[in-house]
Amino acid sequence: MYLCICNAVRESDLHAAVAAGRSFAEFSAQTGCAGTCGTCLEDAQSLYQQAKSELKASKPFGLPVLAFA
Repeated sequence: MYLCICNAVRESDLHAAVAAGRSFAEFSAQTGCAGTCGTCLEDAQSLYQQAKSELKASKPFGLPVLAFA
């Protein structure tokens, strides 16, 4: 689903930015989301926080999983 119509930014773009560890400001600067008309700003920030919380919940200890070969 499109999050920002002005710049054709999708929710999947936001989730990818969160997974990559980018801040909302970095995401916005890279994609233009919330930078043109600002209509999507509130929803984008809310979805960013939700995605960040979901990512944190999926890593209960906040540590990377190490693979042993």
